[in-house]
Amino acid sequence: MTNPIPFAISVHGETVEIPISGALITGKVRVIKTDGNGVPIPGVKFAVYNSNGQMLEELTTGLDGAALSGNLTLGDYYLLETEAAAGYAPVTEQIPFSITTNGEVVQKTVVNSLGAGTLRIAAQGESDIPGAYIPLSGAAFDVYRDADNGLAGTLTTGAMGTAEQSLPLGSYHVIQTQTATGYELSQDSYSFSLAVHGASYDLTVLNELTPPLGNGSLYTVTLVVSSTLTVTLVLTELGLYPLGACSSSK
Repeated sequence: MTNPIPFAISVHGETVEIPISGALITGKVRVIKTDGNGVPIPGVKFAVYNSNGQMLEELTTGLDGAALSGNLTLGDYYLLETEAAAGYAPVTEQIPFSITTNGEVVQKTVVNSLGAGTLRIAAQGESDIPGAYIPLSGAAFDVYRDADNGLAGTLTTGAMGTAEQSLPLGSYHVIQTQTATGYELSQDSYSFSLAVHGASYDLTVLNELTPPLGNGSLYTVTLVVSSTLTVTLVLTELGLYPLGACSSSK
């Protein structure tokens, strides 16, 4: 219930000033940052903006994944995430909220997903022109995580000799498991890392032509058993042998 404030007008054109005192309506915003499983994420930075786009305050989430603003007057506001935690994709859209009641704390929960990057592979084969290479379709590759050597993905090149795959941020290595007919399988392990959300890594793998068989020449056939085990066989005019075990009688 409000109390009446008496006043009187005694002279024509008189202006009466009435002082009115009262508490300013203020509230706060509490932002909570979690991953997709509800686990708090510390170290995430936010900025608080008013409806005119003026930045008022910067916040950083603590170990509990939360950050509390200072007092904000009655009105409309929004949050912007200015820096995500390492390994996570930032939230780029505005997060609106309003202060409507004195003393209220508006709670906003913002969920971050793990960041990701892209691996792009180009397989190229030696051509008849010295030093020139052509795209190879049907070349296959396995991608392994460095952390646990687990299989993270498999790629096979298309007609343009390329393939790509999205991967979570981390460190990986690539092994070629199949190549086009008439070409030698690469024996290398290719290491790479994706450290920032949206990063990409371009890998070009070159395959040499298989030497022709004849006149006592030989070439190797490599079987990939796993990411750490390959078996190399030697093909001669006399047959197929494990490397180091081939023999001939003339």
